[in-house]
Amino acid sequence: MEQELTRYVEQQLDGRAGQNRKAIVQELREIFTMFFRSNIFTELASANILGRETPLLMPWDGQIMEGVIDLLYERKGLLYIADYKTDRIVSKAMRQARDDYRYQAEVYSRAVRQSLRREVTAFKLIFLRAGEAIEVKPDPKQGELFLTESS
Repeated sequence: MEQELTRYVEQQLDGRAGQNRKAIVQELREIFTMFFRSNIFTELASANILGRETPLLMPWDGQIMEGVIDLLYERKGLLYIADYKTDRIVSKAMRQARDDYRYQAEVYSRAVRQSLRREVTAFKLIFLRAGEAIEVKPDPKQGELFLTESS
């Protein structure tokens, strides 16, 4: 993996990485190693990927909301939205992240529902460095989102 990462960094930075190249490669190796060992990676590997880096543009509370959905996928007939996070975060802090990203989950879920005319099973925050994911699911009774955990 080391050679592939080094080659990728060189191509992407067009030789501008300089002395930072080793640090960049090491950081990427750390991220990918945790992610590739995770249950969420296994889940995604068996999923039907419907979209990557999918742009969204929609009216929202009198404004225009713009964003990019990292990943839209289907698994066992259910529709999911995933957002990759590279934060350095410990498991305990992931519960707090739910509140930090609740608004984003709400906007993205509505955009997907309106566009595809399908219910979104869950919005998942995938913390790549930790190799863990948390879900923010729609609550059908209150129209709000609530947290469940998965890894």
